[in-house]
Amino acid sequence: MTEHELRTAKVVKNLPNQLFELELGGGKRVKAHLADEMKLKFTRLLPGEEVKVEISPYDPGRGRIISRL
Repeated sequence: MTEHELRTAKVVKNLPNQLFELELGGGKRVKAHLADEMKLKFTRLLPGEEVKVEISPYDPGRGRIISRL
């Protein structure tokens, strides 16, 4: 099983279909979707909020939002 990289990021923009544009610490931007457990809690994220994100090892431009900080 491959290891996912955990990072903190800031929500920049809400995109359609529960997709978000995030900015990582170095200014790099990635697109990420909500993890299933966050969807069950009906989590709403607004631009400017800090989140913890899992970066995909196969596509470093994509990720999964695990929690809000």
